[in-house]
Amino acid sequence: PDTLRIEVRDHGPGPLPARTVPLAPLFESSKAEGLGIGLALSQAGIERLGGRLALRGHPQGGSVAELDLPLAALKVPHP
Repeated sequence: PDTLRIEVRDHGPGPLPARTVPLAPLFESSKAEGLGIGLALSQAGIERLGGRLALRGHPQGGSVAELDLPLAALKVPHP
């Protein structure tokens, strides 16, 4: 009840197995011109808020990104 979970599924072929995998190694990309920095920045920002980012393959293909954020991190302080 104190955590927001967001799951995003990619229906592509997905290189991930159907289990949760660590996000390392960071700064690697499957794209020819990619630097792999997008995932690293996303993970750093989410962890700074006390959250968690995990990737896993989906049994029917593609991959799933799971984002958990504590609701307290989402509250905007009022003056």
